Amino acid sequence: MSRLCHLSDSHLDDRATVAGRIVLDAEGRNVRSLDRIRCFRAAIEGAIARDCDLVIHAGDIYEHNKPWPSEECAAIEILDLLGDDRPLTICADNHGNVESSIEKHAIEPLIGRRPWWYIFTRPELRVIPTKSGPVQVAGLPSPRRSALAATEECRGLSPEGLNALISGKLRKVLRFLRSQLDPS
Repeated sequence: MSRLCHLSDSHLDDRATVAGRIVLDAEGRNVRSLDRIRCFRAAIEGAIARDCDLVIHAGDIYEHNKPWPSEECAAIEILDLLGDDRPLTICADNHGNVESSIEKHAIEPLIGRRPWWYIFTRPELRVIPTKSGPVQVAGLPSPRRSALAATEECRGLSPEGLNALISGKLRKVLRFLRSQLDPS
């Protein structure tokens, strides 16, 4: 039996505010940003302490689609705590999405950083090797609403209509991914 750690919404953000303003500690560091880093680290350390076979980050590592280098460094430092024998999956999310088709999602710089980090930037099913055996993970990244909204079939739709169309398309993708699962 595999032991999984599921987390999301770390929202690393050096621009984070408390009641609408940035609050600094005595050393000039953003206290809300430090809180988020501390919580993210605690979640990863908890996965390690519980000897989880696979860590699944379902999205929103960063608050913005163009994270600052300090935010990227914090994420990498924390994720590196997992070591070489504990795989990690990260799914592309709405906060990291970009509007341009030529820009990269905020998590794309993590691709290839470690061979045991599996980054989902498009819907797909992957078999992840773990010390307890393979685990099938279906990744369903957040769709880029602006790209879909620009299509002819979305022209003139209300926000509710657009949401219904997106939901229907996502259900089809999920059905396809489910059909690809190996029941063994």
